[in-house]
Amino acid sequence: MTLWIAAGGLIALTLAALLGAFLRARPSAVARGDYDLAVYRSQLDEVERDVERGILASDLAEATRLEIKRRMLAAAGGADSQTVAPAAGTVAPAWRGAMLALMVVLVPAASIGLYLLVGSPTVPDQPLAARSVATRTAAQERAEMERLTARLAQQMEKQPDRVDGWLLLGRSLRTIANYDEAMRAFERALALTGRAPDVLSEYGELLVLAHGGRVAEPARRVFEETLKAVPAEPRARYYLGLAKAQQGDPRAALQDWVDLIAVSPPDAPWLTDIRREIQGVAAAAGIDAKTLAPTTGLSAPAAHGPSAEDAKAAAEMSPAERDAMIRGMVEGLAERLKAQPDDADGWRRLARAYEVLGEPEKAKEALTQAEAAEKKAKP
Repeated sequence: MTLWIAAGGLIALTLAALLGAFLRARPSAVARGDYDLAVYRSQLDEVERDVERGILASDLAEATRLEIKRRMLAAAGGADSQTVAPAAGTVAPAWRGAMLALMVVLVPAASIGLYLLVGSPTVPDQPLAARSVATRTAAQERAEMERLTARLAQQMEKQPDRVDGWLLLGRSLRTIANYDEAMRAFERALALTGRAPDVLSEYGELLVLAHGGRVAEPARRVFEETLKAVPAEPRARYYLGLAKAQQGDPRAALQDWVDLIAVSPPDAPWLTDIRREIQGVAAAAGIDAKTLAPTTGLSAPAAHGPSAEDAKAAAEMSPAERDAMIRGMVEGLAERLKAQPDDADGWRRLARAYEVLGEPEKAKEALTQAEAAEKKAKP
């Protein structure tokens, strides 16, 4: 109820301001004779100034004075009842009445209708006390996050070779919207990993955030570099499609996203969002998304990662059991790749897994296999 009272008050004030300006008295029309006499007096003054400056001869000045005075007599004697034409923009009384009525009806109706359309009139008011607590809690959490991030940044100055540390620092800085520092942290991680595709992809997303959601040229180049290494990388595929949508080419964007669905595992977590994005862009552009088919020659969907059940089971294990499970998954991936040696993405995942397990020689061998698979896939 308080909201509606406040909204009604604001609408009333707005109407009062508009009506006051509209109904403000306008200057009355000037009589034609008075107007002409004022002009002639001004001309006489100008003649006197020209004589004083020496640019008008006395005989010409006298003739000019006589002519102006003759016109003044004519204006004073025959045109008193005439008036100057109404100023441009003056509205006839009938139209003014109609506009006033329209304003009184339209302003409140449009205001309330717009709020009902885009607002949330059914959301109950939040108690002031709860608002204060929520605001205070958010401020405390941000302060704590900034303190931890600053401590991590100091630690990374002592251990600059830790890739996971730079990634954690970059993600933490991104959380508190410190994008410039976050980009510097990611750039350190990129240098240490030799521009690993997964780090590149995350760095590209950070560039998008830093540009307010726009996929600008630097981010686009990063995503294209990512796809050269991992053609099915979902984040790069999504943002390159978004770049096309932002450049006014919705059909090309939709095609990219349809292809992304085609190369994704059927239970990939991003599929719901992608399908929702496709529906929205297709509807706005008047395109029937069902008519879009995946591009021919796409690679097969990427292998599945750990399922939710796997993650839950891992959380309940002891460190030794968890290590054994991870090694079992890595060995399973290695065995599969022996049978499918052309899966470049799989080889790169295996290389990353070996890096995490502290087995650099095996990681190097897996990268060699990935590069060989990519060369083989090129036309």
